[in-house]
Amino acid sequence: MKFILTNHDELTEKQLYNIANIKSQHWVYPIDSQIDWIQNVYKKSDTHIFLMDNDVLIGYVAIAEISIVADEKNLNVFGISCLCVDKRYLNNGYGSLIMERALRFAKDNEKSICLLCKEKLVRFYERCGYVAINPKNIFVEQSNYNYKLMIYDGIKNNEIETLIRAQNISIDRNF
Repeated sequence: MKFILTNHDELTEKQLYNIANIKSQHWVYPIDSQIDWIQNVYKKSDTHIFLMDNDVLIGYVAIAEISIVADEKNLNVFGISCLCVDKRYLNNGYGSLIMERALRFAKDNEKSICLLCKEKLVRFYERCGYVAINPKNIFVEQSNYNYKLMIYDGIKNNEIETLIRAQNISIDRNF
């Protein structure tokens, strides 16, 4: 097994299709719709991490560069996006392995890291070292967000402390 990291603007057609295919196993939208979403949401500098076994995609995650306003303080952090493992390989620790690689990427780039998730995924991310924060308001692209915002608690810095204490958080884009 090996990891392949690719900037969004360097994705091949095959990689794009593989991402869409694995995403469609977890988010029930047609492949074409998945491809459109990937092409429209990610920016050139965002990073895609592939866990490969020879030519077979086992799992995937994207890391988006996002801007957050937390109680009027501007923060630039990474956002974990679309972690998914091929359903044939679930419950073998690959999701955790991919999260560890994403975290190493964030540490190597000296950035804090966060994610947005539904309640049913909170326990998994907690096992990966993330903590849910509970601001009064969370907005993504100026729309109210009603799920969980989680941050990795293993990187102690001013950004993390600001996010933990914030009552109002606004995230510049979906990811």
